[in-house]
Amino acid sequence: YCGKTVCERLMSGFNCTLVGYGALFRGKSYTLVGVEPLQSGAAEPVNSATDGLFPRIVRGLFDKICEADESIEFTIRMACYEILCDADGNSIIDLMAVGQEQQNNLEIVLHENNEAEIAGLSEQYVASEEEIFNLFNTCKQHSNASRSTLFVEIVIGRRGKNDEQVQNETTTTTTTSTTTLTT
Repeated sequence: YCGKTVCERLMSGFNCTLVGYGALFRGKSYTLVGVEPLQSGAAEPVNSATDGLFPRIVRGLFDKICEADESIEFTIRMACYEILCDADGNSIIDLMAVGQEQQNNLEIVLHENNEAEIAGLSEQYVASEEEIFNLFNTCKQHSNASRSTLFVEIVIGRRGKNDEQVQNETTTTTTTSTTTLTT
């Protein structure tokens, strides 16, 4: 499948990003996500013809985790946010903190080591593809899709069972730009 290389690189410790860019209604979301709402592989055949890259990679990650050496423990965190472009400028909205005070106008912070982060961004630990898909579907419902760019981050941590770090955390980001005004 198309996302196999991305999945293999994530499991090898590389950060990966998927980006859909282009004019309105040209298939960016369909390419990255496929038919929505996303469902776990138990109900649908894995890598069906209607799946985009994101669900294929998520399923591939959990397959790789199941195949991994039993001496390695994995943690998976997910964040979902959008950058909204409107007459007031750009704002970062935490789609996992809907209704909470810190949801709007998050800021990007650049640290001394040139690492950037979104200060105050909510993350949630997940243990299955079903949890990731359910969170994604919920976040997508809160999205301002016509004027925004949606970001989904999945962070994979690995540790040996005796607490030594096996490899640095890796991140995959899925981005879909739904207008020609944003990138």
